[in-house]
Amino acid sequence: MKKHPVKISAITLSEYGNDEAITYSRASKTEEEILSAFFKYVEDNPDKIYVGWNLKNISYGTQVLERRYKELLGKEPPIIKNVFDLDGIIEERYGKKIHWA
Repeated sequence: MKKHPVKISAITLSEYGNDEAITYSRASKTEEEILSAFFKYVEDNPDKIYVGWNLKNISYGTQVLERRYKELLGKEPPIIKNVFDLDGIIEERYGKKIHWA
């Protein structure tokens, strides 16, 4: 059975210490436009730090965005630097014994 690609419907970024959020959404854009706008932001802001849950996960994280960008736009996306997984950081600090509520 062929696996269907994950379709990106929205990407939201929020700056720490700031109430502003940037959302790229299919409500007003195509998937290609969402990914192009997001990766333009990444390219224009190389020093930003991206923190989230499972961001390095091949099935969920930034790799999905990169793979989909390449599939739809036919070129390599800008590199997303400074990616940190909160789940990995917490597990590294407290070990696998931690219980998630």
